[in-house]
Amino acid sequence: MHRKNCYSEVAKFNTIGIPKHLEETKQFLQPLFEPQNPEKGVQLCWSIRLKKNKNFIGEIGVQTSTPKYNKAEIYYSLIPHY
Repeated sequence: MHRKNCYSEVAKFNTIGIPKHLEETKQFLQPLFEPQNPEKGVQLCWSIRLKKNKNFIGEIGVQTSTPKYNKAEIYYSLIPHY
């Protein structure tokens, strides 16, 4: 995940920018491993891996809004080679 987010080609399409170091990526991801409150929206994400060797090539996810707005975003990002 950290390596993928360090590509400028990826960063120009995301809202987090290029992480300065691995610890910054860990801090960004930490809330995804904690209980989420559906009243504030939920984010679910999955890794995208190659079938032949299980190498990580990207991510895909869904981020919901609060129930008041009843919306969701689907997103994905890939290492530029793929």
